[in-house]
Amino acid sequence: MPDEEDLARWLVDRNARWAALAVSAADGRERLGIALGALGDPMAFARAAVATLRLNRIAEELADPDCTELAGKRLTECLRVAAALPAVGYGFEAIRDAVRDLRDADRRIEALTLRHRATRADHAGRLGEGRSLREQALPRAPAGSYLEAVLLIELDRMAEAWRVLDDLDLPDPVAMAELNILAGRPEKAREILALAPALPPEPTWSDLGRRAGIALDLGDVEAADDLAGRAVAAFERAPVPNDYYRALAGDHVAVAGMYHVAVRTRVELGDVGGAFGLADRVRAAITQPGRSPAIRGAEARLGATHERLAAAALRGAEPRHADVAAEVVAAESAVDRVSSGSPVGWPAGPSLDEIRQSLPANAALLYYQSFDRDLLVWAVRRDGVVCRRRNLSRRDLARAVRELHSACADPAADGDRVPDLAARLAVDLIEPVATALTGIDRLFVAPPGNLMLLPFAVLPLNRVALAEHFVLSVLPSAALLTRSEAGRRLDTGKALLVGDPQYADLPRLPGTGVEVRAIASRLPSALVLAGPASTSEAFAHHAVGRSIVHLATHGAVDELRPYLSELALSGADRLTLPDLAALDLDVDLLVLSACHTGRGRATAGGDVLGLTRAALAAGVRHLIVSLWPVDDISACLLMTTMYRRLTRGHTVAEALACASRDLRAMDDSRRVAAYARLADARHASRVRDVEAVETHVPAGHSLPPAHWVPFIHIGV
Repeated sequence: MPDEEDLARWLVDRNARWAALAVSAADGRERLGIALGALGDPMAFARAAVATLRLNRIAEELADPDCTELAGKRLTECLRVAAALPAVGYGFEAIRDAVRDLRDADRRIEALTLRHRATRADHAGRLGEGRSLREQALPRAPAGSYLEAVLLIELDRMAEAWRVLDDLDLPDPVAMAELNILAGRPEKAREILALAPALPPEPTWSDLGRRAGIALDLGDVEAADDLAGRAVAAFERAPVPNDYYRALAGDHVAVAGMYHVAVRTRVELGDVGGAFGLADRVRAAITQPGRSPAIRGAEARLGATHERLAAAALRGAEPRHADVAAEVVAAESAVDRVSSGSPVGWPAGPSLDEIRQSLPANAALLYYQSFDRDLLVWAVRRDGVVCRRRNLSRRDLARAVRELHSACADPAADGDRVPDLAARLAVDLIEPVATALTGIDRLFVAPPGNLMLLPFAVLPLNRVALAEHFVLSVLPSAALLTRSEAGRRLDTGKALLVGDPQYADLPRLPGTGVEVRAIASRLPSALVLAGPASTSEAFAHHAVGRSIVHLATHGAVDELRPYLSELALSGADRLTLPDLAALDLDVDLLVLSACHTGRGRATAGGDVLGLTRAALAAGVRHLIVSLWPVDDISACLLMTTMYRRLTRGHTVAEALACASRDLRAMDDSRRVAAYARLADARHASRVRDVEAVETHVPAGHSLPPAHWVPFIHIGV
């Protein structure tokens, strides 16, 4: 491990930018405090300036508006210290350089923060808000700067962007070429590259990947293929300390771009199988076997430590730099102790032919990759493969997904907007490969992280929802199809059912108690933990060796900081993501019957960091998670119906599909009556979220999708 001075940079090199932010924020605050207490001291200012500029660099690399806002406050404070320096202090070149760099950073930080807020709005599907924020950022960007050029390009004001680019003189010709391509001037980019220095004898994966992207944009597919192949090889040769850092490496935009270029070139050169393998490379890491519960738990605690410290820094907490560094080092050391410091690699994963042979004869796989302005769709069957490319920007796709998700997630809405929104998405996601879906009744969908929120069940095929055509399952990686236990029948013999915890500070969810008691009546050997008995200690003790683990409770998932996700248990107890990762959950079925349990942070490489990933890495074969806040009564009915089907021999996917169809056929009066028969009482319905708002369905309306399709099945 590096010393405290180099720890932040060491973390940045591993793409652990949240931890780097926490370390550098604590260091900068302490040095600024010393400098403010010794105004006029050039040496105190110099140390504070170095720490503040380091924090600013990390914040800019994180591209998170909360981080750049924090950096902006520190820049303002450090410039106050600079203003108090005596004239003699400016006689030192290092002082003059530091003041210049602080002023340069301060001039762009407000515009950067607004741009990052715009990007966050884009990812949430709020493109109008994103454009407005960019328009606010533009006049605040330094005139003639790289940032001004980028904002003009993003606002589609190309003539103005060209004028800025013509006067811009960046030291990096590759960056200049990339900007000109984005601005629609490929010939200018070609001219710039012709004058650029040749690649060094041993180029980095980043150098190769950037050149590959430019070559592809300029239409030189063979050169792009060669460069991208070399980039991927160089990247995968570098050792990765553990799975946590492997997941973070896959979240680097440059890494995702490199793989995408490699995929695109393979497709355009006719190697659909090679393209498919590369597309699933980062996502397949979730299926790599052999990691013990101790290693998984230590890695997840490392992630949670990083995210907790970063969250504290953004809240304005003021821990000592030495304490922050010590926590980071201790979490790193804990991983090294249990893993013996052995690095992990990038599993090649199964070939496309192996995937095809793993599919049942009545099944198909829809596999998606989305990056920048490209959407790639594979339809895979035993008897063939279809691959289609659509020109659809990631931003536009995000907007469409969020709009549909929001329309489906409202438990009190009438659902009238859903068919139109779903049909628009189906134009790009389903229709290009619709012919490959004839004659099947089982459908696996493998979406990238930015599509994991999408309720595929409501998308239409020939004007009928997919849920009516097929039994649906979602796969984070196609490699899950080739797991040795894939397709095995569920063992319903030993179940652990947790529901209706006696919370210390959250409202009760009576439907969860009804749910687990009704399920237990169908699983005679099940153990029920309810009320005050549903503690974290009891859960950890009884979960091991179970074939089914079912948790019905409140859920809290943070998409920005997924390692802090948790499920509420009795009292103030919580089942955290590190707790889940550390369990030896060799179970057939894990049900997380709570709100948002299928959500997480979508990485640039297509992975999703969150409860789902932790559960699958722990060996869970079938997983049921939610896409939005689930209604307490509807969830109870869905789950009890699903288990009734399971005990009759249905597969998990079939049982969930049947339960969803049964609930969809109800109106609200039938739903309430069905629950009353189970509960032998009537309860107010609320969502299983930490907010726990009550829900109501308007009289005379059929149940909206929020009630009948909140859960997805993950598994084979």
